[in-house]
Amino acid sequence: MNIKIRDNVFYCELNDNIAIANVKPMMQEFKNQIERNGDRFNVVKIDLSKAQSIDSLSITFLISVYKNLLANNKKMILYRVPEPMMQLFKIMKLDEAFEIEN
Repeated sequence: MNIKIRDNVFYCELNDNIAIANVKPMMQEFKNQIERNGDRFNVVKIDLSKAQSIDSLSITFLISVYKNLLANNKKMILYRVPEPMMQLFKIMKLDEAFEIEN
């Protein structure tokens, strides 16, 4: 996971598939970064271009991040979402909850 903060935006590029094997360390790193740098950004942009698959725990992770940010008056944007993942988000109606840019 690559992270940078620029112009009040927290950019997170996921470098692998989002699956149970790597979601727990990713969740912890994400939480640590937000706790350390939460005052430096208003928007979190998550680049999913390198993640070709996602499992249920990872979807729960994204929902949790979304709710946490919303509760703290911050915004989450998913971008560069691969088409198979986008289709899953549409089936689950997550495309209606998440802001998505492609």
